[in-house]
Formats: sequence, structure tokens, C-alpha cells
Amino acid sequence: MFDSSSIIKMIDAAATQKNYKEIEKLINVMDIRVQHEIHSLLNESTIEIITENKDNIDIASSVKEHIIWLHFYSDKQIGKHI
Repeated sequence: MFDSSSIIKMIDAAATQKNYKEIEKLINVMDIRVQHEIHSLLNESTIEIITENKDNIDIASSVKEHIIWLHFYSDKQIGKHI
């Protein structure tokens, strides 16, 4: 089994390839408590890809919510929308 940091790197790599099923698989192998923290560990581009393709990625809705919240409410995104 891989440690969380290895899985995060694999998720980021899958996101650059827009491999949604791999992103889904990797997130789902993690303990749910870790899943709820991944939004703070993923690259910004990965957060954006997951947010834009949220309907194609089957992960816990609470995990999706954390990721989407970070995407739209980060300081950088708020600045873009003001």
C-alpha cells in the first residue's frame, strides 16, 4: 500500500492526464478521514480539474464539497470574481 503523500502525487499526475477514473480510484482507496484533508494537499490545478469534472468523479460527496469549496473560496479565486 502507498502512503498518503505518494497517493497525492499519483492523483496530481492523473489530473494532468485528465484520467478521472484514476483520480476516483486513488481517492477512494484512502481512509475517509484522509480524504477529507486532501483538498489542502493537492495542487491547485488538480483542485480545478476535479471541480470542473465533479460529475465524472465518484467520490464521497463530503470530500467533493471540501474540494469544490476550496476551489471557489480560496483567496485567489475570490480575487478573480470581484
